[in-house]
Amino acid sequence: MAAIKQLKLTVGPFIILFALFASAAQAREYRIGASMGFGGTGIAKVVKVNGTSNAIERSEGPGVLSIFAETFYSDKIGLGVEHSRGFRLGPFTSGLTFTGLYGRYYFFGPAPQAINSEGTESTILYKRYAMFLGLSGGVGQGKVSRNADQVPNLSGSGVYMGIRLGADYPLGDRWGIRPELIYNTTFMESEVGAPSLTEFALQAAFYWSL
Repeated sequence: MAAIKQLKLTVGPFIILFALFASAAQAREYRIGASMGFGGTGIAKVVKVNGTSNAIERSEGPGVLSIFAETFYSDKIGLGVEHSRGFRLGPFTSGLTFTGLYGRYYFFGPAPQAINSEGTESTILYKRYAMFLGLSGGVGQGKVSRNADQVPNLSGSGVYMGIRLGADYPLGDRWGIRPELIYNTTFMESEVGAPSLTEFALQAAFYWSL
């Protein structure tokens, strides 16, 4: 039952965004993309070891990977869905994931978008950095194992909220880059005393407009 519950929490944001995409008749542009950055994901919990309470912290870094899909609802507002995870290189592990929705507001002007002129094959493209501030929310879950430790496994799930700051820069009529700083943390764990999960990354994304 727990596995079914976690699956529902994971696919829920994708179902919501699909419904939003289907109803967004005025959306100007759809994008897909991927990002990689420095940072990582972490999990922490206070547990008793030999009768003594200890704060156990585990992390997966220094890398973070994510994939995303997004669209626009106005010149300055975008909405997307993403799935990200941290990874550890020695040995390679990647057990903590964050899946959810995010919104962006471009506060210095319209977001760069490729707009095809009606009746022609020409494209209007403005090459400039477009700064944005965003919020995110969804489900963080997973497990980090360290077999040589007294507490070999830490696992949990919870609802997270986060913030992001970055900029879009178009490199062509259909693709561009996005440097971005993100931070997510859980605030509603699956049970009392469950681990808290965090994610932090300074990353660069490449996106492609459909």
